[in-house]
Amino acid sequence: MKNPMMFAVCLLFLGSMFALPDAIAADESPFNEWVEARLDITFTDTLTGCHVNGTFDVRKESYNGIVCSADDLRSIYSAAANPSDKQAMVNALNSFIDEQSGSMVDFFSGDAAITPHDATCGVSTLSSDVAGSDAYNPVRFYKDYDISFRPSFFKMSNESQMEAVRAFLVMGAKVAVNGVKLSSNNGWSTTFKYILPQGFSFESASASYGSPVIVDSGRSVSQTIDNVKGGKGQCVLDMNVSYDDAPVLSEDVQILIEADATGLPQMEISALINIGAVSVPATASIPETVKMDYATADGIRMAYKYGWLTKADLDSETLPKISSMENALSEAFGANVSLSSSWSNLSGYTAEIMGKDPPASCAVYTDKPIDPGMNFSHNAVLGFLNAGATIRQNISIGEVGYDYNAKLILPENIEFKPDGSVSGSNPYVWTQAKPSVSGAIFSRIAPSYENALINATIDMKTLKAEILKIISGNLQAASEVEISVEVRRVNVPSDLEMPGKISMKYVNSDALRLALNEELISSDYFSNITEKMLGKMEGALSGMAGGALSLELDKAALDASLAIPVDISGMNDENPIVFKVKTFELSLGAKKSGAQAALVNLPKFSFSFPSMEYGDVIYRIIMPPGIEVVSAEGATSGKTQGGRQYVEASAMSGKSANIGIVLGVGIGFILGVAWPFIVGIVAVCAVVIAVVIIRKRQKK
Repeated sequence: MKNPMMFAVCLLFLGSMFALPDAIAADESPFNEWVEARLDITFTDTLTGCHVNGTFDVRKESYNGIVCSADDLRSIYSAAANPSDKQAMVNALNSFIDEQSGSMVDFFSGDAAITPHDATCGVSTLSSDVAGSDAYNPVRFYKDYDISFRPSFFKMSNESQMEAVRAFLVMGAKVAVNGVKLSSNNGWSTTFKYILPQGFSFESASASYGSPVIVDSGRSVSQTIDNVKGGKGQCVLDMNVSYDDAPVLSEDVQILIEADATGLPQMEISALINIGAVSVPATASIPETVKMDYATADGIRMAYKYGWLTKADLDSETLPKISSMENALSEAFGANVSLSSSWSNLSGYTAEIMGKDPPASCAVYTDKPIDPGMNFSHNAVLGFLNAGATIRQNISIGEVGYDYNAKLILPENIEFKPDGSVSGSNPYVWTQAKPSVSGAIFSRIAPSYENALINATIDMKTLKAEILKIISGNLQAASEVEISVEVRRVNVPSDLEMPGKISMKYVNSDALRLALNEELISSDYFSNITEKMLGKMEGALSGMAGGALSLELDKAALDASLAIPVDISGMNDENPIVFKVKTFELSLGAKKSGAQAALVNLPKFSFSFPSMEYGDVIYRIIMPPGIEVVSAEGATSGKTQGGRQYVEASAMSGKSANIGIVLGVGIGFILGVAWPFIVGIVAVCAVVIAVVIIRKRQKK
């Protein structure tokens, strides 16, 4: 016969008609095929494809138009006359596996590229039968496939995005492998086993038919479709994949807020929102196969790279917080606060880690300094603070929904002290645990005053009198007087419009100069002081003078004291503002009294030095040389460094200083007045004696 293989098939057909039934195992398939297949589908490490290892145990199939059991196939193979015939049979059987398995590995319905490898027959199972009593003891075949997912399978738009599948899982997302179509041919029982790389697990699996089983500690899902006898030959499998070491994410957003008030009263606000992990914005277009509640900083960068997350999406998450900050800051500082934002750290990520470092950052800042409308310049604010003023300030960022650390930075030597605290600090730091803090801004180098202070000095420089009248007890004298009023600190002038937030008890001389320089107070204020001071002095001294006085201000001295440069870092009262009266002569009158330490006592003088609305006034009257204070009522007495006596009294709290003094003319003063006469008499006597002596010598 020309075709030995066909001859063998014919013999096999005839023999099968007369074979003994009990020598043959039961045929379970009513179809021309009876195959048990196992497909191990192992995902690649990148999860962007898989490798299929197929094992096919053929118990029955149609060969050359004749339905053959496995034993029949072995018999035909054994009957083949030469190796080429045997190989031809193997090739035909391999083709059968190639043709029948192709449809079954199209799991992904066109969403994957399938590369088949040729089927190979396990020739040992074809050449010998180890279980001779079972005619259906299978002949085994092997066939592999390589499958690469197309982006559409994971609902992605291009190949480059496919690397994100594994990265999403590492970050903690769940990735759905849905719509996997499983099919088994008639007469076939097929087991599909999906295997993940080490470190990944199937979190769940469900099928439209049958019950998939998760095995191998979650790494595998197995599903069998038994279609040997016909029935349900297809199902759809849905699986969810997770990463074993995925972090448990929650909101991790830190806000660092810095209020830079070094330019007081203006302030600049900046904040850095550092996002380690954040809830996925509802507006983000993350692929629908990916399920996640939170994204790490690397996740944000990856999503931003592939267009699944835009800056607008990020802004939708942060802008409500920024708006909350704007409202709180506007209320706290009494000014319209507008914040802008810009993002950074939105490029580059580590797919193997998908961590939080570095955080994605949003810089928030004021477009221009906040101006609370104090109408005080920077110099004025610093100067007044260093002079003892305080600024009441409520610091509030509001509830921004995230943890934050805030820092208030003030100029050098300026501190913030919260209410109830014993000390202040610079910078002052607070957190969301206390989102609103009230307190005072103050200078730690400012002087502390218990009262306003004005020193008025009446200096009686000289006393001119006639010696004969002094000796006779009828003193007529004139005194050269200088009056100097030193304003060291005053009550806050009503002319000085202090902003509501700034409070101050006393304004020292440097602060008055600063107010004048900054045009916070006009020169009229000093003119008023001059007018009132001269009037009060004229009235007070009229009793001593025995009549009205008219005093004139030394304007040059006032202007010179106002022109002293102001150092805002050292505001004090060491350089008072001086109101000096031009030197004038004060006439005095007296009569002789009883014998006392002083040769002549002047009559008792009474003064009423009024208080001033500017503050407490200390009045001092310095006596001329040789004039002694015999007694003083309502005042204290003392001596200057030069030995001259004085009396001193204070007009405080709106009460006048009422003084009564008795002055005495001492021997020193009389000698001082008489000395020129004594010298003259001595000189005359000396001349007379000299003339007498000369004449006597001439007579000899």
